[in-house]
This record gives sequence, structure tokens and C-alpha cells, in this order.
Amino acid sequence: MGTNTTYLSNAVNDYFGCNLKSLINWYRVQYAKMMLDKRIYRLKDIPYICGFSSKSTFYVAFKRCEGMTPNQYLSTRKEDSERINSNDNNNILKSLNLKF
Repeated sequence: MGTNTTYLSNAVNDYFGCNLKSLINWYRVQYAKMMLDKRIYRLKDIPYICGFSSKSTFYVAFKRCEGMTPNQYLSTRKEDSERINSNDNNNILKSLNLKF
């Protein structure tokens, strides 16, 4: 990169308020969330696709960034999706003025 690592580290710390490793892991977790939301890959493959060296480092970084595990994240996304679909179905029924 052609720059002093101490300078780069200080610049990241000053600008983002965290160290370079934390910043990189945050971006990796955001990418992992996109992959989880799209359900393109299996959870066991996502750590490596996002640049983590192991599943355990991925889980630690994900929990640190999001306050929940990847499995908990998937569960909340599934619940949100089910709630949205349920609301859509209720709205469709209301618009049809069906009475039961």
C-alpha cells in the first residue's frame, strides 16, 4: 500500500473510532448479513466467503457487531418476514371485503 502501518492505524482510529481489525471485521459482518438475507449460501460457508479464517472468529465478530449470533439473526429475519407476509395477507383479505 506504500504507507506506514502506524499512520494508517492512527488514521483509522481517529476517523472511525476503532482499530483497523475491528473496522475490517465490521465490513465483513455487513457482507455476511447480506449473504444471510439473500440465502444464497449455507451458513457454514459464509465465514470463509466473507474473509474470516474460521467459523469461530466469524461468530465472535458477528456477536460483537450485531449483539446476536448469526443463527439468532436468521431467526429474527424469518420472524420479520413471516410477520410481513401475514400483514400482507390480512390486507388482501380486507381489500376483498370478505366476511367470515
